[in-house]
Amino acid sequence: LGLLLLCALLLPAQSTPRKTARRKAAPAAVPAKQSPTVPARRATIANLRAEGSKLYPEAAILSLSGLAAGKPGSKEIFDAARDRLLATGFFETIGYRYDSGPDGFALTFEIADIAQVYPVRYTRLGIPDEAANAALVKALPLFQGKLPPTDPVLAAARKALSALASAQGSAVAVSSRVASDMPTDLHVLFYPTGA
Repeated sequence: LGLLLLCALLLPAQSTPRKTARRKAAPAAVPAKQSPTVPARRATIANLRAEGSKLYPEAAILSLSGLAAGKPGSKEIFDAARDRLLATGFFETIGYRYDSGPDGFALTFEIADIAQVYPVRYTRLGIPDEAANAALVKALPLFQGKLPPTDPVLAAARKALSALASAQGSAVAVSSRVASDMPTDLHVLFYPTGA
């Protein structure tokens, strides 16, 4: 029994003392410095490109997008610019990619042109061809003598040609269609409605 008592007394003395974890007190909240309200700076476009078009100049495409270097940029703004370009009727598809850097966004539109474009011809509108072409360039900045026969393009062209005819004293409503003198000679023909 004595031996047991001695072991019982020595055993607690040989064990290592337990360390109790002490929690540090949370630092006191430091009040924020009061400063005048500064509007958040929006990211801007640092670099803007258009790739893939084989028919239209990059500068003209970018101009139609409504974007430019130094202007604000965001996914929503880029989506709206893509939609504006698609609405012109000159492109089959448009995508884009962008990277954000310290100077702003680097944005690249990836473009596929509508492949079927045809030369234009005018008949019985009462306006010279040169004036008609100039009106189309003004209304459709991507016009270079040929047009894709899409609804938005043809509607804008008919409107411009009707306005030109009216301005020159020939109140003519203009119609359009893809026509052919020979099977290999397709063209977009603009003519007076009803003719």
